[in-house]
Amino acid sequence: MIIGKYFHTFEWRKETDREELCWQGQVKDYDPEKNLAYVRLFSWMDGAPSGDHLKKVTDDWVFYETADEMNEAWIATLPYEKQEHVREMSKILRGVA
Repeated sequence: MIIGKYFHTFEWRKETDREELCWQGQVKDYDPEKNLAYVRLFSWMDGAPSGDHLKKVTDDWVFYETADEMNEAWIATLPYEKQEHVREMSKILRGVA
């Protein structure tokens, strides 16, 4: 069951000729017969909720058990020299630094 899981979606971008992260969020409800998920999306800037949407689940979704796991997966896509800076900024924005 995917309800409660966090996710990233990917999309092929012809401009860069590769798959890139598209959406991030959490599954709030799921209809397996229609393969539709009611999701809460999160901002790329600060991770805050940015709206609830109905999305079709496709093979390009990657699921995570926790928000931290999802965040670390995103950070790992960044150039190495930026990763620690982003981790520190994330802590400040969440008020844990």
